[in-house]
Amino acid sequence: MQAFQGEDAPMIEAQQGRLLGRSCESLRPMLLATDAAAVAVRRRMQRLLEAEAPAPG
Repeated sequence: MQAFQGEDAPMIEAQQGRLLGRSCESLRPMLLATDAAAVAVRRRMQRLLEAEAPAPG
């Protein structure tokens, strides 16, 4: 537990602070082949949400 609090926790907290309020897509991370399904689902969900959103104005 001490190793996590002293080493891992500060790194994870700093990373989360950098991501705050930003979408994963906007950061354009390097994608691995194993990420393909999750990325496809996120993109599809985003398109569905945009299609359901009321038109501005």
